[in-house]
Amino acid sequence: MVMFALGLAIGVTIAVGVLAIYQLLAIGKNQTGIETWIVAKANHWRDDMGTEPFVYPYDLGRTTNILQVKSLFRSRRARCVPV
Repeated sequence: MVMFALGLAIGVTIAVGVLAIYQLLAIGKNQTGIETWIVAKANHWRDDMGTEPFVYPYDLGRTTNILQVKSLFRSRRARCVPV
């Protein structure tokens, strides 16, 4: 019984770790899963057409993206004022 519980605990720890890494990568890119798919589709389409790659307009750089998600960085244009 102890080995079964230990196996489950290790499995859950690995699964949560993989999901945490996936979320941190998404925060670094400042893209959701669907936005990543749209950018990949746009780049594939532009590659077929022979035009320049699609530039994601909301990518502010890895550090600024992380600070923006953590709400430590706010621009003057996007201030949230509590009511």
